[in-house]
Order: sequence, then structure tokens, then C-alpha cells
Amino acid sequence: MKRNLRRRCALLGLLAFVTLPLACHSDNTSRKNMTTNDPTMMYSTGRFSVTVPQSMKNAARTASVRYRDIRETTWQAGAGSEVARNAAWERRIAEIEMLQPPQGKSKVIVETRTVDEIKPWCRAILYYGDKHDDETVYWDVLLDTGRGGLWIQWSGLERSKEKMLGFSLDIARAYKVIDPAAPPPKENSFYLEHGYIALPYLEQEETYARFEGHPLELKLEFTTRAVHEVSESGLVERLAASLAMNFAPGVDVDKLRTGKRSVAGLNGEEVIFRGTQDGKSELSFTWLFTGKVDSGNAPKISIEMEAPDGRVEEKMRVWDTILDSIKASGR
Repeated sequence: MKRNLRRRCALLGLLAFVTLPLACHSDNTSRKNMTTNDPTMMYSTGRFSVTVPQSMKNAARTASVRYRDIRETTWQAGAGSEVARNAAWERRIAEIEMLQPPQGKSKVIVETRTVDEIKPWCRAILYYGDKHDDETVYWDVLLDTGRGGLWIQWSGLERSKEKMLGFSLDIARAYKVIDPAAPPPKENSFYLEHGYIALPYLEQEETYARFEGHPLELKLEFTTRAVHEVSESGLVERLAASLAMNFAPGVDVDKLRTGKRSVAGLNGEEVIFRGTQDGKSELSFTWLFTGKVDSGNAPKISIEMEAPDGRVEEKMRVWDTILDSIKASGR
């Protein structure tokens, strides 16, 4: 059976919606007694933190803040910061120079700048990123943090280039490297893997993190996204509508748990089920909060976990422990 969490969740949605009422799990007493002896590791992502079994490694992360794509990089072991950052900068320039300029433009790169006010080192490059568009330009900013680099990218109309760069530099100024020996900052900040951006929510934030490698073959996805409107239908109803359109035919479903559940003080919905197709069974876990409008502290949050069938109670304990660990940053 293909490992597609959304398809399997759609199947559960139809079953729960058509044949079974939602079971309410507002009482957390039973979950508090479900613990795991597996050592754990806390990860901060966006404006939240999640604790997962130490065996689960952070396999992927992406982030976007104020419409800008944010990407951290670490310098190669043994290389000095100056050498590493210069090499990264020259590689990026070489990549950009391989692009074709739009018709009527003689070159791809418009200009480069050294931003002396941001220490220890910061540079920016303005270029045309689409050969079919002569009005849109891209700013790439590279900040040397000492331990690594922070890339900030955004595109917009060329006439707004100074305002675009200014907003990106605001993010660069607000970026701080995480000090493992120091207590976390009390202010609500936006976290990446190696550092955080000490700015309040303004508009548009999005994060994605995937964790893999657990001995029980668990795979976890954690996604947050600020929304400008909230769907009135719940998780079960929307997934049911997908399956009603023949989204996942030929799959048998056993409902294990469905209901309301609070995570990090946010009231969302949970669905857990076993899906079987062609004699092969897998488990699917989903928790969804649809979000509040234009909120960094209450964005749309989707937490999904998949696993092969078997040892169901153990896997549910891990799931419960993960959900109960999630906190907003600054708490």
C-alpha cells in the first residue's frame, strides 16, 4: 500500500463521518499514564517546540518568514568562517550567472552589496531570476553567523528593491544563534534548526519538519502555516468529502481513535486508524488545528505520523507523548 498519509486519512474521514460518531477525548488522564522509556530530544520549529524519541532524526526542514524563504547552512568542519562564507557566496554567484537574463537586459546580476552595519559579515545580491520576466527581481542575502550562514531570499518588483532589501535585513539583524548552554529566550521567537529570529509575527509564516529513523518505523511530519481565512468544516468532514469523490477506493479501515484533542492549548481534531489494502496494513495518525486568522501563535498546525501495522499500543503511546510535549515558544 502506498505510504500517503493524506489518502489514508481521507479514508478514515469517510468511515467516521458516515458510520461512527466522534468520540470525545477531552479527559487526558489516560494519556498522562502513557509514557515511553525511549530517550527524547526537543526540537524547536517555527513558534513551537516538539519532543520526539531520540532515535528519530530530523530528516528535513523548511521555513518561510514574512514571505521570505529562510535557509540555514553550516560551515564545513575544519574550514574557517571567512573561508567558508566566501566559498558559499562565490558558489551562489556562479549559480546565478548561469541564468539567462530577460529580453532587453544585458546581464542577470543587477548589483551586489556589502552590508557593513550587520556584523560580522553580510552581503546581498540583486538579480533577475526568470528570463521571461523583466520586472521581477530577486534579493539573496547571506549572513555569516560565525558557526554557519543564513540565506534569506525574496522576489518582487524592481521599483521596490530598497524596501524589499530592508525587510530582509530586518530578519538578518534579528537572527540569533541558539546557545545550548543558555536558557531559551522568554520572548516569542521564530525558530530554525540552529538559531531563531527574535521578531513578532507580522504576516505569513510557514514551517515544515520531518522526523524518521525510529525502531518502530515511525515517520512524523510537523507543519505550521499562518492562514488568512479558516475553514468552517472540521478534519473529519473535509477528509470525508475527499473520499466521497473516490479518492482512495479499495481500502478497508479500522477506526482506532477520533475526537477533539487539545495540543499546546489549541483545540484541534485527532484521527487514528488502520488502513488495509491488498492484505497489507498500515497505521495513520493525524492531529489538525485549522488555525486562527493571521496568528503566529495559533497558525494552522498539522501533525501526521505513519507506521507499519503491529505493536499498536506502543506506537500510540509514542504518539500521545509527542502530542503532549508540544509547546509554544517562550513558554
